[in-house]
Parts: sequence; C-alpha cells; structure tokens
Amino acid sequence: MNQSTMSILMLVLIIVVMYFLLIRPQKKKEKAINEMRNAIKAGDEIVTIGGICGKIVKTKDESLVIQVGADKVKFEIMRWAVSKVVSESSAPAPAPATILRTTERRESIGGKIAELELRLREDKRTAIVEKILLKNTVKQQKHLRLSSWFPFLQRLIELLRSYGKSILHNNPARFSKVYATQHLKPARKIRL
Repeated sequence: MNQSTMSILMLVLIIVVMYFLLIRPQKKKEKAINEMRNAIKAGDEIVTIGGICGKIVKTKDESLVIQVGADKVKFEIMRWAVSKVVSESSAPAPAPATILRTTERRESIGGKIAELELRLREDKRTAIVEKILLKNTVKQQKHLRLSSWFPFLQRLIELLRSYGKSILHNNPARFSKVYATQHLKPARKIRL
C-alpha cells in the first residue's frame, strides 16, 4: 500500500468513527424526543424548553394548548417547545366531588400565606443576627489591633519620662536666649 491509499483509508476510518460516536446517537435521541412529543395527549403534565410547567388541555397537529398556574391560564405552544413529560395522564380527570371547595382552598391558601410570612420573619431575624455578629467581630478585630499598640505606647511614655526635661526643655542652639524666653511678636522678624 502506498501513502495515498493509506491516507484515504485513515480519512474514511475517521468519518466512520465520527458517524458512530456523534451522528448516530444524536439521531436516536432526536427520534426518541419526536416520539415523546407525538405521544403527548390531553391531561399530561409537561415542562417546556423555556421552563414553563403546565397541563395539556387540547392537542392539535403542530401545537398544544396548556393550562398554567392556579389561575388556570391557557395558552398555545408549539409541539417542538416541549422539553419533557413530567407525568402522563393514566386516569381520567377527577370527579367534581373530589375537587376542593372554594372555602377549603381559601383556608389552605391562607395557611400557606401565614407559613410564608413566618418563614420570612425567621429569615429576617437570622439575617439581623448575622449582621450583628459580623459587626461585633469587626469591633473585636479593631480593638485587638488598637490594644496591640498599648505596650509600645507605654514604653514610649516611660522613655520620655526617664529623659524628662533634658529632651523637652533644651533650647535649640541657633536661637538666642531672648527669643527662647520671650514670646515672638508678629511684627518681629527672625533671621536665621
């Protein structure tokens, strides 16, 4: 075999490997997704590619009508927008007798609101406690930094007291005794 046939065989081998590793699994995945989207029927709960969760009310050829939220808002989406089926409808819709009455719904909603308010208060309380603890640690760190200077300052004061008047009360050599003992008047000029 010469060099050109060997390079052609390597190229063909690379293409075959790419087909089996990349293209074929992708096609299988697309086929499974298309089967899942075509098998959707009314009553299935789905998640769209945008993250909207809802229940299918009506199916058409290329679109679906889904019902979303507690207000039961209905809108139409395309079949290709379905990401996954969360639960399939195996039983018929519940009878009206099993649906909660409006007063029970209001009570359960009121209970949920009260529970959420309680959680919110607890979260605020813990946030305030964390802020206070953080402020206290910052104050303690500042205090530790300042307290580390105390021994140095005490030693400096001791040194100044030990030298006493010799350092603090010596007159500079350049000034005469008159200027050293009397206050300078603003009109008087000193030449050095």
